[in-house]
Amino acid sequence: MLSDATLVEVDLRDGTLLHYDTSGGMYAHEYEDSVLTSELTAATIRGADLSRAKVANAFVMQTDLTDAILRGTKFMRANLTGSNLTGCDLTDADLTEANLSGARLSGAVMTGCAINRTNFSGATLIGAILDAAQMRSPNLQAAVLAKTLDNPEDDLREMLMEHLSWIDSGGKAGKRADLSALDLSGRKLDGINLSAAILQCIALRGANLSGAAMAIADLSLADLRKADLSNADLRGVNFERATLTGADLSGAQLGPVHIQTMSGHVWRANLQRARLGMALLRKADLRKANLAGANLAGADLTGADLSEADLTGADLTGADLTGTMMDQAIVEEAIGLAG
Repeated sequence: MLSDATLVEVDLRDGTLLHYDTSGGMYAHEYEDSVLTSELTAATIRGADLSRAKVANAFVMQTDLTDAILRGTKFMRANLTGSNLTGCDLTDADLTEANLSGARLSGAVMTGCAINRTNFSGATLIGAILDAAQMRSPNLQAAVLAKTLDNPEDDLREMLMEHLSWIDSGGKAGKRADLSALDLSGRKLDGINLSAAILQCIALRGANLSGAAMAIADLSLADLRKADLSNADLRGVNFERATLTGADLSGAQLGPVHIQTMSGHVWRANLQRARLGMALLRKADLRKANLAGANLAGADLTGADLSEADLTGADLTGADLTGTMMDQAIVEEAIGLAG
């Protein structure tokens, strides 16, 4: 297990890993035909930093690399069959001729990643962050990607009517909207009511959602790059591992929802590991929000309310905190905070 390990620039090409025997002793892995490519099969490497590591020709099958930092990592001809790369950062990595068949890449950042002759057969790329050139690559044809609606206007209208009926009846009529894994990028959806909707891995790049009601909605692993969420009701929303780079959340409500129960439960907005680099959050309400591990580098938080928010391990490098309220905020291990 190498979870949270830092292995920056490590060279694992043709390496030999050691194993424990039943008595606790260590022995070298034996390779057939003297082929000495590193084997990380079924390893757990969650959240580890393997930036610029050399893992060419390695066996990394069924390995858990969730949230791993793999910027610039060399995976040429590596076998990553069935591995879990959910939420990992593969920016500028080299996956040339690598085998990612059956791998899970939801929420993975792949911008600038080389994918020449990469095998994505059956790989889940729903919610993965790809650039325009990658989206046109024939290599992705065998992958599982976000779906589009056959009749988007009619289908959306019907789903929204059913959802509103579900809301108004307290769940006794209609149907809760589930738009997970759909691609609605660029759509005009301002003022839409998707409160408590299921929107996991949805693609809403550049969509207009200003003034939308999306309280307690599940947008985990969603792609909301450059989306307009200004003045939206996002109280208690789940943005875990969502990508909101360059999004406009000015005046958005991301505070808690108080559930009317005997215990008086408070439903906090979840933005754990959310990517909010260069996002506009002017005068946004982020009271009690969970922003642990979130990337807020270069974000505009002018006049935002972060009172009692959890910023553990968050990256605030270059963020504009002019007039930002941070009373009782948790800032342990936060990066980029002066003093």
